[in-house]
Amino acid sequence: EDTLGGSERLLSSPVPLFYSRHTARFISIWLLFLPFALYGQFGDSWNHIMMIPASLLISVFLFGIEELATQLEEPFTILPMQGFCDKIGANCDEIASWAGQDVYKMPEEVIEQIEMARPELKMKSNLALLGGEPEEEEADVRQKKRMMLKKLLRIGEGI
Repeated sequence: EDTLGGSERLLSSPVPLFYSRHTARFISIWLLFLPFALYGQFGDSWNHIMMIPASLLISVFLFGIEELATQLEEPFTILPMQGFCDKIGANCDEIASWAGQDVYKMPEEVIEQIEMARPELKMKSNLALLGGEPEEEEADVRQKKRMMLKKLLRIGEGI
């Protein structure tokens, strides 16, 4: 819950527009005066012609860095969050679908010992330990899978 709340706060509190505009204006003015600073450095080239591609290259790099910074200010807009959530949901559904299967089949003698110790269980499968039965109706299978997953997670927290 803390991580989700922190992520929602990041998403809902955008960077003030003034910061982005100030950075873009500063870079633009700096790059406007860049040819004057480079004039003396390119004194050996004919008519200082090499100053133009050098200024363009530096401008492309700096404006590219500024655009990257603008994109990284709001990371949730550039990440495929819906795809991440769909994948997590599919993984959870897959884990929940395992609940009806006896993946970890207990040996018969262990089941007999548990039944003798706790006759109220009358285990037909490993799910009897968790309180679920595999022969239940299939009307609301999805809800039962989610409930079983929650029980499994609660059991896992206690370990």
